[in-house]
Amino acid sequence: EEESSNLARDGLRTLVFARRDFDEHEYALFESRWHQARLQAQGRAAAMLDVQRTLEHDMELLAVSGVEDKLQPDVRGALEKLRHAGVRVWMLTGDKVETATCVAISA
Repeated sequence: EEESSNLARDGLRTLVFARRDFDEHEYALFESRWHQARLQAQGRAAAMLDVQRTLEHDMELLAVSGVEDKLQPDVRGALEKLRHAGVRVWMLTGDKVETATCVAISA
């Protein structure tokens, strides 16, 4: 967690790699629940996330990586033009707060 936050503060996208072994019974249970979640017409994403979380525990950390994800060319100029035109700019992101802050500052 600490290293992931350090990478995010440097403006890097963080990727965490981990693994966990599970037996055939646990896999069969997961597969059945996953299939049922995928068939839901409403609340599918939340149901799939719930099933996914049943496997994401007691994992062995393999690696943490930080990847630079530069802004597209001319983003800074486009944002400046919008601001000068009186357009309020909001940044919506799924990033960690630290990463989003670095990206906003670089723009």
